[in-house]
Amino acid sequence: MAQVPANISDITQALAQLLQLNVSRIAGASINPFSVSKLPPEKAEEAGDTRLNIHLYHVSQNNDGGPDLPIGGSPRNPIATRPMPIKLFYVLTAHAMINDTTDDVTSQHALMGWALKTLHDYGEVFEDTAVDGTQIFDSSITLDGRGIEIIIRPLEPEDSISFWSTDQVRTARLAAFLELRTLLLPPEPRRQASGLVGDLALGVFGGPAPRLERTASVMEFTLPPTAGGSVSRVPREPAVAVLHSTAGKPDARVQMFGAALNDEGRASRLVLRGDPLPGPAVIEVADNPSWNIDFGSSQALLEVRPSVVAKVGDTVAPLNLVPGLYSLSVIRERKLATESGATRPAAMESNRLPLALAPAIKLVQPMSLPNPERIKIVVDPAFDVSAAGMDAQVSIGADAYQKVDSFANNIAKDKGTFEASTSSSYEVSSASGAPLGSGTYPVRLSVNGIDAPPYWLEIP
Repeated sequence: MAQVPANISDITQALAQLLQLNVSRIAGASINPFSVSKLPPEKAEEAGDTRLNIHLYHVSQNNDGGPDLPIGGSPRNPIATRPMPIKLFYVLTAHAMINDTTDDVTSQHALMGWALKTLHDYGEVFEDTAVDGTQIFDSSITLDGRGIEIIIRPLEPEDSISFWSTDQVRTARLAAFLELRTLLLPPEPRRQASGLVGDLALGVFGGPAPRLERTASVMEFTLPPTAGGSVSRVPREPAVAVLHSTAGKPDARVQMFGAALNDEGRASRLVLRGDPLPGPAVIEVADNPSWNIDFGSSQALLEVRPSVVAKVGDTVAPLNLVPGLYSLSVIRERKLATESGATRPAAMESNRLPLALAPAIKLVQPMSLPNPERIKIVVDPAFDVSAAGMDAQVSIGADAYQKVDSFANNIAKDKGTFEASTSSSYEVSSASGAPLGSGTYPVRLSVNGIDAPPYWLEIP
């Protein structure tokens, strides 16, 4: 079956299907049969039955990434030939009546609670998203591999009241306001192919420069035993690669999507930039076999490793990578020739996209005597946590901890602090100064502003 790009109506229908399927699954038989409609709220209320209602009340172009201008500037291929990114704004209301006369407030509140949990649990939906095996999108609809993010907007109560201000006979309705982004409305087909792209040098060569459109990765983590203990994999875009000392980890892999990334027989290279680096690092595929870099014309794959052989300035040498925010681009090499036969290489660099490198937690456990109030966090030894410039933040449960150069070895002074005890571990002194009690504690570790994948400490 041929697939067609999603339009606004397809997103609305998928949102309604998601609410119908998941609220029915959660609620079970605890509420009367209900439907999900897409009417203006006052029309849904006039129906006098039990239902959730989502109403699209506003649409805007999403210019968060800058205006979506055409490439090449040809008047024969105007902006209509580029996808249009848009945001969709919905209001969600719950309706229920007793004997068609009185508001059933209890059912309304229950429906709203289940609906909000659904929107929280499905914060991003894809064309293959399903609830109990039933897809929310029609099988003929495609999002081209992109997700639609669902955001519950944090409106103040006064803002919500102003939304209903045109209704002079009723108080403000219980409502939630949603923002969905980003839907790409399909472009019109090009009426003329782009012309030659020239570069001033010893000669002129044809062909477009490489272009990156997006990066993607997968975040992998294990849920605590109290939540099933299963391994979860969550798509991330832009990409976040986790630094591992062991090769082959799924969350170290990065996908890059774009155009003209490679030509058969011509070399393509990566360029990594970031504050931890001494300058732009040019990464040759042949020099880094462990990175498993594979260039295609519209897609490239790589596995980030903690060490890379790169050229910075005129020097080629190994570089050790640390967590932080970087940018990634592609250089594609072409050969220029003159009429006399003289040739020389020339390089064209793509635009840059962000790439975050994250630490990985290997183990978290309480320490034994003589310091039972401390918790040890073991980090994958892909980098040195005790090195200068490693800005770390730690929280365990609801408590955030302050980093110190070293403990004073005094419980009263050390509580609520942590130190880098070795090159691959931290020690944390509990906020209370006493050993942690039994329970499940979420552990958050951030190094240079980038969070490690989620981890939970279980204390029996």
